[in-house]
Amino acid sequence: MNDLFAGLLLIAVGFLVGRYPMSIVVYYMLSKEKRDSVDLIGIARMLRKWLVGVGICLIAVTTVLAKLGYWEMKDMFTIILLGGGCVVMFAKILKYLL
Repeated sequence: MNDLFAGLLLIAVGFLVGRYPMSIVVYYMLSKEKRDSVDLIGIARMLRKWLVGVGICLIAVTTVLAKLGYWEMKDMFTIILLGGGCVVMFAKILKYLL
């Protein structure tokens, strides 16, 4: 149940970031010159894809693992997916910012 909620939350945040790209906090931490050169729409599009993808993957795989009875693997997969997804997203955001 918690994995379903987390997956739906990731999907909702992904669509909200795609719809309202000015809500990305990193944008406001940049200097004025750097803000003008940043592709905010590209960052928002990339975040939307990753957040929705991670959310769908989280819901699908944890549901299958729970149905098969692999409770320990389900929890481990959730931690690895969320942690790894965050690291990859931050690395991709840095590519846009630098």
